[in-house]
Amino acid sequence: MKDRTDSEEFVSAEKKTSVTQKNRKAGWEAALKELKRITGITFFTDVQPEEATQEMVDHLRSLINAYKEKNSRDDVMKRWILGRISEEEFIDLAPKCHIPLKEKRILYLVSVREDLLDGILDILQKMFPHYPDFRMIRIRSSQIVLIQTVSRTDMMPQKEACMLYDLLTSETMTPVKLAYSRISENAGDLPQLYRKACFCMEVGETFFRNKDVYGYDDLGLGRLLYAVPEEHCEDYLAEVLKDEAFLQKTSSVFQEDMLHTVNCFLDNNLNIAETARQLYVHRNTLLYRIDQIQRETGLDIRQFHDAMKYKLISMILLKKAGNI
Repeated sequence: MKDRTDSEEFVSAEKKTSVTQKNRKAGWEAALKELKRITGITFFTDVQPEEATQEMVDHLRSLINAYKEKNSRDDVMKRWILGRISEEEFIDLAPKCHIPLKEKRILYLVSVREDLLDGILDILQKMFPHYPDFRMIRIRSSQIVLIQTVSRTDMMPQKEACMLYDLLTSETMTPVKLAYSRISENAGDLPQLYRKACFCMEVGETFFRNKDVYGYDDLGLGRLLYAVPEEHCEDYLAEVLKDEAFLQKTSSVFQEDMLHTVNCFLDNNLNIAETARQLYVHRNTLLYRIDQIQRETGLDIRQFHDAMKYKLISMILLKKAGNI
């Protein structure tokens, strides 16, 4: 009985060794195949599949995981957006990472408080698997980039941005600022879209503080004024306001509530009735504010030229405040 048992144990051990060798062989061949798939390179080795040890298979799998981590789709797009790889490198890596070079996209830049970013990322990572058209990439300590694939011909970036803003704020219960780009048809444009979105965020937070969604094509005068050198802005203020004493005297008519009133007045083409309705104030209250501006500055904003002069002064003051 003992001899029979020893024989059976020997056969069983031999079978296990054979199975293990087959598994290692299959693992080695699968790893080489996967390495070729992700790199596009066929690797040749002196090691025969049946000679591969488990340690060799594990090393090869570690190499594959490291390559995938460094060259994952999101990591490649992040490095491309931030200018950390050349255009040639991106074009070479894109097919391997399944990044279509020709595809319509919108880039959204989301800005949040740095201490809230990790919590928001956790929520978004759970949320966006239900939105396959979006890719989420953490860019900096307080910035997230969302890249949306445009599948409809009638898609309007401003409408999509407002819907995304509502979705983000309702799901995360956190205040955010959002800037969005134009629609692009080439992945090669992503760095430019990101730079414009950053510029858009800076201009929006400087001149349009009462808003949370900024579009590059909607910045209007702010886009132009932001690029004007500081000394030219100072010269204009000195010409219009005469001196600092005049500015201090009239500072009350450049406060946030008054700025909101004038912006609404301009948005409604200097229409008193419509502006009062949108501000939820009586017509006489609006007229009082307009008269107050005229008394303190000499500018009658019911006249287009004076309204634009007031607008320019207020925007330059906002720009100065942002540079302090």
